Amino acid sequence: MKRLFGPVSFLLLIAFLPVPAPALAPPLGEGEELDDLLVRGSALESSGQWQKAIDLYEQALKRHPQSRLLREKLWECRVHRCIARRYEDSSFTGQLIRLPEAKLVAFFSEVVTTIQENYYRTPDLAKLRAAAFRSLLVALHNPVFRNRALGQLSEQDIRELEQFTWMYLKQGAHGRVTRERLVYDTLRFVRECRSRWQLREAPILLQLTFGLSQGLDKYTTCLTPKRLSDLYALIDGEFVGIGVELKGSDDGHLVVTNVLQNSPAQRAGLRKGDVIVAVDGVPIQGESVERAADRLQGPEGSIVQVLVRRDHSDRLLEFRIVRGHVEVPSVERYEMLSPSEGIGYVKLVAFQRTTVQELVHAVNQLRQQNLKALILDLRGNPGGLLSAAVDVADCFLDSGTIVSTSGRGEGQSWTYWARPTGTWHFPLVLLVDHDSASASEIVAGAIKEHKRGLLIGERTYGKGTVQSILPLHTVNAGLRLTTAEFLSPSGRPYSQRGVEPDIYVAGSSPVGHEADSPYAAALRLSRDHQLRMALQKCRELVARRPASRH
Repeated sequence: MKRLFGPVSFLLLIAFLPVPAPALAPPLGEGEELDDLLVRGSALESSGQWQKAIDLYEQALKRHPQSRLLREKLWECRVHRCIARRYEDSSFTGQLIRLPEAKLVAFFSEVVTTIQENYYRTPDLAKLRAAAFRSLLVALHNPVFRNRALGQLSEQDIRELEQFTWMYLKQGAHGRVTRERLVYDTLRFVRECRSRWQLREAPILLQLTFGLSQGLDKYTTCLTPKRLSDLYALIDGEFVGIGVELKGSDDGHLVVTNVLQNSPAQRAGLRKGDVIVAVDGVPIQGESVERAADRLQGPEGSIVQVLVRRDHSDRLLEFRIVRGHVEVPSVERYEMLSPSEGIGYVKLVAFQRTTVQELVHAVNQLRQQNLKALILDLRGNPGGLLSAAVDVADCFLDSGTIVSTSGRGEGQSWTYWARPTGTWHFPLVLLVDHDSASASEIVAGAIKEHKRGLLIGERTYGKGTVQSILPLHTVNAGLRLTTAEFLSPSGRPYSQRGVEPDIYVAGSSPVGHEADSPYAAALRLSRDHQLRMALQKCRELVARRPASRH
């Protein structure tokens, strides 16, 4: 196995465990105009369905890319969603919000300094100041923030606070903003809020801090202690919990979408499709997905009681599950898709510390079964570690650039090269779709530009920036900050462009999990047009290739 060494950076995961997967907004109708989309979005916002509103506005922006109103709506919904998640995060409500003013001012100042020194482009502090106060204006209309941060303020008081915030926002629109002025203005504003309305400093100052970080791009954000530790656990490929993937349903239930192999949940008997009704005797219908999922987490060795409804039955089943370490595999599945022809298949779902070892193991197992060609499935893979993406690409390339990064900070500009030792030379087909992002695009772009394999599917997501996870020193928190952009071997940016497949095949309907079925491969092929095309092209590649080099 080949390893490449260089500065370690983390590519943003578009979605990652153990955060539950939200239900998506319904797709746009063919004839829907901008006004219709805004009406749909407003309805979702009114009911507090922030993630669905975000999905809708993101889809709408693809159709109306010049709409400033859609961009503003999208940004506001992201602020609302972050507020909801923070106030459901025990590390935020139990730690950060209890910190004294001096600590929180130091936190705010360190965030600004870290951004100034490490963001991949020179940040405009005036725009960041505006983002901080705009986020507070959004928060003043958020029911969770109003309830938890504003206490017993009357509607008249809130209107006055809103006008006061607007005044500060407009004042910052003139003149040069320095870090010192930004910190001074923010502290003055917070103390004035305490003096006029007897508001606690912490909720206001934290909202301004988190809002400021959201003024850069959609990937940069402050991390609470819990989110920071969850992200490190994801990078390592393991966490403490019960080992399920979850999503919320429209009727307020929590649905198990996947049970991880060898997890406490699997050993206890939970199944995909189970509807969780209560956790430790507390009903969860109507709770947010994040809060309900948080109830399932706890110290290693502790017991959680889970009540579920199965197969649409009225009968309830109770499980006592001992929480433990859960390994999240990068390789979800590998198999010989066509044993007689030597065509193997590997499904790669994330890029983390264990990814290359898992891939090498899977390929070695397939080679023992006379592997002649490989289908590497990157569909739906949101990314992960930059180093893991480089190592995966290097397994298939024996020379040339894999990816280069460019940033302002020390160690953020780097070129990663393939090495000749340990390279696999068998024919390769990659499956990609619009959810193949970040690290997946590094692999796909390198394979395509070096003409090492064939890409089949849909254009990839188009995320071309690197996020570094930077722990902070003033408080137990972190910053996920965009520190570089990455470029293809030919110097082509990925942002907003993605990687075009060599052969376009539209996505199929979900194929489900039939791994335990003896007919799993046949079932997948019957439903999966992209996979069928990949199998056909592998046959052609094997037929044209000498049999000696594998």
